[in-house]
Amino acid sequence: MRLVHVDDSGTVDRQLAPGGLMLFSFLAICPTTWYHVRWPWLAFRRTLDATIGLPSGYELHGVKFLGGRGRPRGRNNPDIPRDERLRLFKLALDTIAALPGLELTSLAVRTTDRELAYDRCLRHRLLSTGPSTPHVIVVDGDGTDPTYRRVHRSIQEGRDGLPALIEDPMFQPSAAHQMIQMADLVAYAAFQQLVANPRYPERHTLYSDHLWRLDQKGPIVLEK
Repeated sequence: MRLVHVDDSGTVDRQLAPGGLMLFSFLAICPTTWYHVRWPWLAFRRTLDATIGLPSGYELHGVKFLGGRGRPRGRNNPDIPRDERLRLFKLALDTIAALPGLELTSLAVRTTDRELAYDRCLRHRLLSTGPSTPHVIVVDGDGTDPTYRRVHRSIQEGRDGLPALIEDPMFQPSAAHQMIQMADLVAYAAFQQLVANPRYPERHTLYSDHLWRLDQKGPIVLEK
């Protein structure tokens, strides 16, 4: 069995990504290794709290954090400069890459149809693991977005030799869930590598430079 945390990134800006781009990052662990993944990440968050005053409960969100939004250390303390935010983002990716037993897959489809893209990416992820590895999927959200549920039920009804998807996806709010936040950071790095926005050249190789130990082939763009 795999417990898989998923987050997405994408754009419908055809200048940035002709035809649009929808990307999903899958962080998978065997349930028996959950503690060994979670504990080092929490230790990293506690270290940030102790050394630079970034609270361990503060939501790390790629777009907001690297974009300079928010006051991570609180309104009464100095903000974190953008160059320091980038350094911390890289450190977070290095920490993720070193977690034992973690599997990473980042997949994208050039489309503006998010549901089509998730269906294609999830099927690819399932095929790559073989039919005997059931998946429990955890995604960001409150359950009101029907996209994930429709895709899961379509796959469950057809199977097509794919591993079992156990029930509907489990929804968790990113602000309160560390593994979803990790998936968000990974997805943001993968997205930045694919779109290569000329405004942010320093972000173009975040994924390949810092996550290569987990994913030497990705991020991968799939056909529709």
